[in-house]
Amino acid sequence: MICTTDINNLFEAADDNYAVMVVKHDYKTKYPRKYLGNKNEDYPRKNWSSVILFNCSHPKNKVLTPEYIKNSTGAHLHRFAWLEDNEIGQIKPTWNWLSMEMPHNNNAKIIHYTIGAPCFEEYQDCDFSQQWWDEYKKTTHPINLPIGK
Repeated sequence: MICTTDINNLFEAADDNYAVMVVKHDYKTKYPRKYLGNKNEDYPRKNWSSVILFNCSHPKNKVLTPEYIKNSTGAHLHRFAWLEDNEIGQIKPTWNWLSMEMPHNNNAKIIHYTIGAPCFEEYQDCDFSQQWWDEYKKTTHPINLPIGK
């Protein structure tokens, strides 16, 4: 994933009435396989957990103790199975834009390479790959600062 804007802007969407807030993707994947040949299955609330605004003080989240998490399956946690639909708020889709699964959107704020990031050869030229490579270069090349700084 890469964030194309100030992440603080995401917190403006927070609403204390909800236990969590997510992008409520409602789609069937276009790709039965993803990076490294992994099976890419459809399931309820798919990709909702990839960007989450957690309301840590919400009473329904009190169940999330270390013991509860340790004894829960990944599917249970990724699907927010401890919550009812009306306890999950909606944030704008631009905050979890699924590269390759959704049409290109120049307004995407977080780009999620859910099928595979450009670091994998078969996805090196996927949608939003140039943005990914630009960010990669920023993080792997030292900043040229004047001596003494």
